[in-house]
Amino acid sequence: METKKQSPNPYKGAIFIAIASVIVKLLSAIYKVPFQNLTGDAGFYVYQQVYPFYGIAIVFSFSGVPLYISKLVSEVRTLQDREQLLHEIFTLLLLLGGSTWLALQLLARPIATLMGDVQLSSIIQSVSYFYLVIPLMAVFRGVFQGSGEMIPTGVSQILEQVTRIFVILFVAFRFTEADWSIYTMGTYAMMSTVISGIVSCVVLFYFISKSAFQLRQVVGFKRPTVTLLKRFGVEGLEIILLSSVMVLFQLIDSFSVFNGLLDRGMSSPQAMVLKGMYDRGQPFVQLGLTVALSISTSLLPALTHFYQTKQLDKWLDGVKSTLRMTITWSSATTIGLISVMPWLNIALFQSADQYHVLQIYTISVFFVSVSLAIQSILQSMSFKSYTTSAIFAALFMKLALNIFGVRLLGTIGSSLVTVLATALLCVMMVLQLKRAQKNIRLKTKFKQKVLLANLMMFLVVTLVRELFTVTSRFQALIGVLGLAGLGVIIYLVFIIKLNILSTDELTELPFFSVLQKVGLL
Repeated sequence: METKKQSPNPYKGAIFIAIASVIVKLLSAIYKVPFQNLTGDAGFYVYQQVYPFYGIAIVFSFSGVPLYISKLVSEVRTLQDREQLLHEIFTLLLLLGGSTWLALQLLARPIATLMGDVQLSSIIQSVSYFYLVIPLMAVFRGVFQGSGEMIPTGVSQILEQVTRIFVILFVAFRFTEADWSIYTMGTYAMMSTVISGIVSCVVLFYFISKSAFQLRQVVGFKRPTVTLLKRFGVEGLEIILLSSVMVLFQLIDSFSVFNGLLDRGMSSPQAMVLKGMYDRGQPFVQLGLTVALSISTSLLPALTHFYQTKQLDKWLDGVKSTLRMTITWSSATTIGLISVMPWLNIALFQSADQYHVLQIYTISVFFVSVSLAIQSILQSMSFKSYTTSAIFAALFMKLALNIFGVRLLGTIGSSLVTVLATALLCVMMVLQLKRAQKNIRLKTKFKQKVLLANLMMFLVVTLVRELFTVTSRFQALIGVLGLAGLGVIIYLVFIIKLNILSTDELTELPFFSVLQKVGLL
């Protein structure tokens, strides 16, 4: 029986898909700025209330499920077994996607009522259609990734995102001219998901036609086995949950923040605007997490290779390097965003309102970044972790405390609960890393140096910011760019002079050659 053909260069493919994932994350964060500018905080509220339903679907079509399918595909040895497996997976996903679409269609009004705004029901129904195209996208991407071919996945992801953003911004622009309600605008904006999904399927169909695969080998119907259902429910669930943890937090916010603000005595329009301001924090978190995503996804293939080939010394060095770079850059990203937030809020969203809420919310970037890095390390070991338990614990904390936090402190309460929940997740991930490998320890001096570098960056940038006053968005934008440049210079000087990172780790920087030319290295 013919065996599967192995990919000649898996590391090149992994780097390509890592870059594609970062581009998608950046696009997903950036488009929300002009969208909010065009539709206002009330329009942003409407879109963000329903967005988590799309965010969860994205995990199924973009990252979580294709990644798990690729793992299953890489395990089978014959073409016949692969075809049978893919047909079982496609049938399972078709049942899940169809059931979710039907549930959202029938339960849209009760769900919207639980969110505190029954008019959201049409937007929920609009986003539900995306679940119907998920099975094709997930299986196509999974089979390519399982064969080591990452380009089809990366290209389809980018084109899908570009299409969705084009439709959304077109709808937002039309909203400024047409006599639409914010709910009509939201319904049309969410239709972008199914349009972009169809575009992605067409792109993947093209790649299938040019590959060694035949469509009938990938798409077919076969009753899923009990073994597949069990594995999907255990192993697949862990990957899906970790990929969607921040989206699940947003989903909890959709059901609790608006209702909590109403319980505080606010009118519906006031609560709507305040929730829209609170949702400004999500693009910042997405941007911040691209740092962790790029580090963890790019280093995972090498770590896995070292561990599987018993090169444990190299693996341990790689693990420590991953942790050092994640802590160094994610902490700087977090502190940097906090330092410039008052002006950044003005530059991007036209006002500084609720900037302190966004500053607190941004702290979660650091905790989630470290959690993602640790999960990549555990994945390289094929370690049987309790990541699912850690995520459920964090979600339970968010779910249990969020409504009380909002009632007591408003949106700042929800931000605080998000930070506490992500901190709990991070602590539990650190504990299981110690259980998996006791030799993974970072020196106390390293932690002290990183703390000092962040403290100095924060103090200098904040002091300079307080010395000036901005009176327009343009001034705020110029100020943010200046403060960001100042912060980067200060942080890099401390990293280099205190030897926080090694020369090899610094070579990963895109501007490494510039540092050499100016004499910092």
